[in-house]
Amino acid sequence: MKTTVLSVAERIQALGKCPAFARVPAGDLSVLAEMVETERLAEGEVLFERGEASTSVYVIASGAMGVWLPGRPEPVRRLAAGDLLGEYGMFSRQGRTATVKAETQTVLLSLVYPRFRAFLVQFPESALVLLEIAVNRLTAAEAGDGASGRVRHE
Repeated sequence: MKTTVLSVAERIQALGKCPAFARVPAGDLSVLAEMVETERLAEGEVLFERGEASTSVYVIASGAMGVWLPGRPEPVRRLAAGDLLGEYGMFSRQGRTATVKAETQTVLLSLVYPRFRAFLVQFPESALVLLEIAVNRLTAAEAGDGASGRVRHE
């Protein structure tokens, strides 16, 4: 994984595509944009392996990623720009629940959990949307349909 540089405006735009942050006012979103790190993965590069310690949450700025479970020949979920991943570790002390790797060259915005928690305390609406995303993913996993868990606000 390599560090890459995105302008604050590009980071705000990428964060704005994520349902967890879509309702955050632009001025407040710029605070979050200043907090995140940008990282780049090459096609096929693993972001994290199932069982690893969870330390950060990620938003995909560009590219595509696959979520893999043991014994499955295909990804159980595909992620694209605006998708959030790694949030389960915020609520559980368990390790990563799946292996995630880049299907294309991918740019990520990452934020360590303590800083993300501080943001969520300041913007509880984002915390509620994050909880909705997690519940949708768990429900989809239980149903076996592999849905993204993405929340649609129309």
